[in-house]
Amino acid sequence: MEFTATATTGGGGFNQRLHRIDPESGEIVHELPDFETEYGCPDEKRYVLRFVGYSDVFEDTGYETSELVDKMIVEFEVVNSKKWQGVRFSEIAAIPKDWTDNRGTLNRLFSAISGKAIEHGDRISVSELLGKQFEGEVIQKTSAKGREYAKVKTYLALNAAADDDDLIPVGAMAAKPTAPAPAADDDFPTE
Repeated sequence: MEFTATATTGGGGFNQRLHRIDPESGEIVHELPDFETEYGCPDEKRYVLRFVGYSDVFEDTGYETSELVDKMIVEFEVVNSKKWQGVRFSEIAAIPKDWTDNRGTLNRLFSAISGKAIEHGDRISVSELLGKQFEGEVIQKTSAKGREYAKVKTYLALNAAADDDDLIPVGAMAAKPTAPAPAADDDFPTE
């Protein structure tokens, strides 16, 4: 995995170009997203999400300190939702010192996409994971400037569609879901 580390250039960490797949050519392009027109804030619930963009690594202050930390932006798109289909949002994630530590955002994201926990010696190619799907529990937060934004709280490997009135029916899965029903006290099962 290769990144070019860059410092933030005014406007904070979100002022970064993202690597995305061009829908026409299928090639990876490098572009600055337009937050006003491209991004939204989906309702709080569980969605099928697609990993659609990432930035180069850049330095920014830590979450609770002024120490500089290596970070990257990851971008997601809602898939298979009648109301939020195609809506994108992004978040900043710290580059882990220990990629096998399952507390880190990138570990949880890439583990969910690959369907298994990251282990010592695993090769992680962010560009190869671009376009892959996973399930995510999305929550809404409010920024210091008072703007609402979406954030993935829980990352899960993609399973068969659960019974959800917001899902767009897809083939045989729509008529006959194969996912086990969650326990009455568990709205977002993790296993």
